[in-house]
Amino acid sequence: MENSKTLRSIVIQSWQENIKFAPMRKWITFNENSNQLFLKRLVQSTAKVKCATILYDASKISSGCYHTLQSESILAALDVVEEIQKPISELKESLTKADWYFGFLSYDLKNELFPNLRTNRTARIEFPNLYFFRPKWIIRFLNGQWQIGYDSDYDSERTALEQIDIIKGQSITNHVQDLRPDMQPAISKELYMEHVRSLQEHIQRGNIYEVNYCMEFFAEELKIDPAQAFFKFTERFPMPFSAFLKYGNKYAVSASPERYLTKKGNKIYSMPMKGTAPRGETPEADAIILDQLKKSLKERSENIMITDLVRNDLSHVAAKGSVKVEELCNAYAFPNLYQVVSTISAELKNPDDWVSPISHSFPMGSMTGAPKISAMQLIDEFEPRKRGLFSGSVGYITPEKDFDFNVMIRTLFYDKEKKTASYWAGSAITALANAEDEYNECMLKAGMVLGG
Repeated sequence: MENSKTLRSIVIQSWQENIKFAPMRKWITFNENSNQLFLKRLVQSTAKVKCATILYDASKISSGCYHTLQSESILAALDVVEEIQKPISELKESLTKADWYFGFLSYDLKNELFPNLRTNRTARIEFPNLYFFRPKWIIRFLNGQWQIGYDSDYDSERTALEQIDIIKGQSITNHVQDLRPDMQPAISKELYMEHVRSLQEHIQRGNIYEVNYCMEFFAEELKIDPAQAFFKFTERFPMPFSAFLKYGNKYAVSASPERYLTKKGNKIYSMPMKGTAPRGETPEADAIILDQLKKSLKERSENIMITDLVRNDLSHVAAKGSVKVEELCNAYAFPNLYQVVSTISAELKNPDDWVSPISHSFPMGSMTGAPKISAMQLIDEFEPRKRGLFSGSVGYITPEKDFDFNVMIRTLFYDKEKKTASYWAGSAITALANAEDEYNECMLKAGMVLGG
């Protein structure tokens, strides 16, 4: 009798889990001759919707953890069925549907996660600290096939196919804008270098070991076509975590190479990026630079410090003994740059509590420093503006409550109504850093993205 009750309990639990994760979306496969042309039309079509997120892996990396953790190469969410803008402590209870959610976490969500942090500054382009939406349409390119997903409570196969026709009917312009003449540094080189030296004094006193200090570039009264900016970014810099975000009249156009955090079943992975070198102009020069980067004590120490910070962050939510370094200081080749990346994994001790890995690891260590709270306090003190969505994250959550989030770097932010643009670049400041070199690294990162 007892065994019968146990079996019945298991059956009921299984049924409840199946209901919980029953797919709300119906998917239709459709044909498209040119993936690049359709992607451009897809981005162009966002002009007429309230919110949109387009995530694009343009990198085609065929090695390392970038390759093994790849998923959809294109994943797009258009228009809004439901919106969530609440404290992160209420996120799990707010995402009640067994559906996909897309959204973002701004850097200044830190003030909720760490109540002792405060800043009275404002961001040049303000985004909510946390925002997610359940989209009307999801379009993805998966395993060589295009699909559109719709909620049958709102739409049908007929309206979904009509939406595809609308996207295919978008006209594409080819205007390419060079933003370098318009975007000006928000602080002078002299002030930047003074700040770096002051931060190194904090390092020498033992207050911190490393801090990610960033500078902003901005322009006002500037007209930009965000779709065209995205085309340019992804064509010149095919990065694995590129993103196009529309939130009302505000946009984020990102050529990000960095993953913040992904959850796959009961496992989580973080891929902090620290350590940078420019590509060489010839194969011989390229090989020398790569060898120097791999041997650089400064670049390697930057990465290892943040890797240890991420290991500690994930240990709060990990099953005992499950935190592992899958890759340590692996140098990946990107257009114009080499980047040193480590990959940390962990098994969740409570897989149903999918928000805790985010709460315990955000903001990502690669964009703060170590120790994290002390580094963030100094960032608030020395950076003249709030970061806003810069060094935050954009991504998605699946019906099964898996997720994938990038790091919002190499990103142009634009307020179409105010005609204001903002772009940030930064680097890790350590005891070994040279202020002139760090300034030049910021200029390199800014110039390669903002240039025509």
